[in-house]
Parts: sequence; structure tokens; C-alpha cells
Amino acid sequence: MTRLYVLDFDKTLIPYDSWNLFLHAIFRKKTIRVGFFLVLRKIGLINRLELKRIVSCYVSKHKQMEVFSEAFAQTLSNDIEFPPYLFENKYEKKVVIMSASPMCYLRYLDKYMDCQCEVVGSDFYNGRYIELYGEQKLNYIKTHYPLNQYKYAYALSDSYSDMIWMKEFEKYELKQ
Repeated sequence: MTRLYVLDFDKTLIPYDSWNLFLHAIFRKKTIRVGFFLVLRKIGLINRLELKRIVSCYVSKHKQMEVFSEAFAQTLSNDIEFPPYLFENKYEKKVVIMSASPMCYLRYLDKYMDCQCEVVGSDFYNGRYIELYGEQKLNYIKTHYPLNQYKYAYALSDSYSDMIWMKEFEKYELKQ
């Protein structure tokens, strides 16, 4: 049976929050539409989830933003620090990097990593935008990696909010 390793991304594999960095990078590019929605978020007229949905739609509809997103992902890949023991054992395993950050830039990460990993993040699933956070991560794991095909072997995160899904794993760590 394939062993499943699920690793949180932001503040776990990289030392910062990539979503906030992405927003600042877009804003610096003088993307007026995104800047407008950042202002709406700041004054409380839209929530975090709605901002992610809007930015994801915007990026997917503009070729230059997709190019920008890929370059951003390449930059992120330089900061990834995998736990060294992750690749030491000889078990058949699947490594999944899971994040609440949007797939509009995460989808390019695997092109620049030195390992075989699946990367999943907040995105449109069955026509609905889903933020992979807390219980949504648990639902995603159970739906895409059923226990009859995977042994939930190892989970790593920096956040107590991820305990809802991490406690399903044989071994888990909260990175401090």
C-alpha cells in the first residue's frame, strides 16, 4: 500500500506566507484591478476567500499574469526546505504539498522542484471555489487519497488549525 505524506506549504516548507507575497508582487506590477480588490478586502467589503477567487480568475484569464505566476512559483521553489528524512526510507510513497494558497501560482511549483510531489491548493473544484483550509483539507485528502489505497503515514504543518486532518495520520509534526 502506498504511504501518503502530506506537507503544508506556507510557513512550513517555506518560511513565509506565499499568498501575501503574491498579492504584494501583483500590486507592485501596478495591476489596477487587483489593487481595487485589495482595497475592498482591506475595508472589509470582501473576505479572504472571495479575494482568492477573484485573483485566481483574473490570473487564469490573462496570459501575462500566468507567465508572472510561473516566475513567482519558480522563485518560491528556491526557498523550499523539505525535511531531510522525507526521502530516506524505501517505502512506496506519494508526497503531497497542500496549501490554502491558490493554485493560480502553485500549479507551476512542481516544474521547479527536485522531487516528485503533487501540489494542491485552493482552486475551482466541480465549478465551486474551495479554499483548502482546515476541514476542506481533510475532505480533499479523504476524497482523493482513500484509505483503501493509501496509508496515511506522515503529515507536517506549522498550524494548529491543520490538526483536524493531521490527527488522521500515523505520525504528524507541528513545525515551530
